[in-house]
Amino acid sequence: MNYFKRIKSTSIAILLLGLGLMTSEVSAEEHPGKVLFDDNNCMQCHAGLGFKISPNPKMTVTDKASLAKTVTLCSNNLHLGLFDDEIGHIADYLNQKYYKFDH
Repeated sequence: MNYFKRIKSTSIAILLLGLGLMTSEVSAEEHPGKVLFDDNNCMQCHAGLGFKISPNPKMTVTDKASLAKTVTLCSNNLHLGLFDDEIGHIADYLNQKYYKFDH
């Protein structure tokens, strides 16, 4: 009987380990822009504003270039210290998720 308990415990441990590895694979596939977006708490300001409407004319987004410019403006104003590639990742994530610009 003790033998079966050990097999059951080992099986559960292997199952949990496998689930843990699957979770890390899903996380690894997450868009780098989403990770940066979440890490910098962007929704803290934008949750109430929405994305396509901005009270600031400097933040009007009409294409991918103006989207990247807007992310740069946020980074500079909030002293986030984002690098150009990080700004590009965030802009790409926002475009895929919300804006859907072709170019």
